[in-house]
Amino acid sequence: MAYLREHPGTTLEIEQGVYKMAPTSSVNLSGLKNCVIDGGGSTFLYSSGLYFNVSGDTDLFMIKNFTVDWNREVAGYPTSSVIRVKDIRETDDPKENEVDYEFFLEEDASFAMDLPWNSMIHMDPDTLTMGIVNGHGTVHSLEGRYRDLRQIAPNVITVTTDVETNV
Repeated sequence: MAYLREHPGTTLEIEQGVYKMAPTSSVNLSGLKNCVIDGGGSTFLYSSGLYFNVSGDTDLFMIKNFTVDWNREVAGYPTSSVIRVKDIRETDDPKENEVDYEFFLEEDASFAMDLPWNSMIHMDPDTLTMGIVNGHGTVHSLEGRYRDLRQIAPNVITVTTDVETNV
């Protein structure tokens, strides 16, 4: 990354492979300008919440052609998942609304029953990238605002919440 910072306009081509990322550090993409990082079809395995750091004077860079996945051998189940709203049942009492969340990339979501549910970020439904067209999306904080998690299907969990359900 230091080389890319010093040489704007450079393309970094990564040899295809599976790369197990260090659990104590993220990849610092800050300060990149007019660069391309081509993952070459690689998979980057993470075992902590530290993925990529982008801040500061960064402009016109692209990272492409790779997959980020969770290293289950090291860290067990992920601390984050891609889910979608399957159904919403609103009641007269907004603190009793129920939302069915489908873990469509997981066959069994039972691991999520024991994890804290803190934040949810909108993702583009076609590309599964964070944010929405012409905007940054929204973040819903669920910390302390949910109760009564129930697994109603192998990959569906119902949450009783007072979070606005206009998703």
